[in-house]
Amino acid sequence: MRRCFLTQHAAAAIATLGVAQLASTARAEQFVLIDETFTFTKEMADSGESPSHYYGSVLNPDRPVDWTSPIDYRNGKVHIRTEVIDKPEGDEITQWVICYIAEEGQGDAYGCTGSGTYTTEGVYDHEEGMTEWWQNELIDWTKGVKEMHLVLKDQDDSNGFASLREDWQHFFPTTVRITMIQVAEGSEYDPSMFPDGDGDGDDGEGDLDAGATTMDGGTPSDDGDGETDADEDGSDDMTGNSGNGNGNGTSGSDHDDGTPESSGDETSGCSVGTMGQAASPHVGVMALGLSALIARSRRRKRTPTS
Repeated sequence: MRRCFLTQHAAAAIATLGVAQLASTARAEQFVLIDETFTFTKEMADSGESPSHYYGSVLNPDRPVDWTSPIDYRNGKVHIRTEVIDKPEGDEITQWVICYIAEEGQGDAYGCTGSGTYTTEGVYDHEEGMTEWWQNELIDWTKGVKEMHLVLKDQDDSNGFASLREDWQHFFPTTVRITMIQVAEGSEYDPSMFPDGDGDGDDGEGDLDAGATTMDGGTPSDDGDGETDADEDGSDDMTGNSGNGNGNGTSGSDHDDGTPESSGDETSGCSVGTMGQAASPHVGVMALGLSALIARSRRRKRTPTS
């Protein structure tokens, strides 16, 4: 019985080392693009080149230039955490359209994802594939991105600029913390990557998803008839340039982190567990090797000497 007990502890130690190695590798395949806490006022929203735009985001200076190699972030996903710290009363459906501004690319050379919609203060998580959001293909991902523009809108993510509404008081001022974590292809979001995070997922409060959205970066166009038309001349523009006129579409969703259940392999009558963590194949190999060494030691002790 004691021998099995020792084997389990040794295997657990190896598993711990293996899991730590896996966690280190996973962290190397994610990076924080922006982590911005700010208060957005009506005056700020009216003072920019385009309505409802926040231009103050500071990008991670250590972000890769080439998002395709050696680690493929271009075909990975983005995890967006929106902490709504303060919001006017009224439960108006609100969202942030979040646009990558490319160093180089085709046409407008920008594309937009979003936070998903919300109605109350709280923490909201949204995750989306990097090939799924509007105009992602216009960015040359081998050259990277130079800016991020955050645009406050209502439930209409095309022309729903919050600062242009007559009842803008339902949207301004607002204080938020928006964090974007880029996850490489084949990897999963690690909550411990969240700046100052404790490794736990966000519990969130309030209505985690007020409804689906269809992403479109657009600015309003004016044909002289006094009315704002959606995409009338193809100027779905977040920056003042002419766009291609059609949004791709994204929906607000809440990320659900699951914790793998504890599992184990039977080795010499002892369960080699991974303590509730997903184990690397290397961990199992090391545990099996350790068990073989212990078994060999037992046989040597039982072999008569000449």
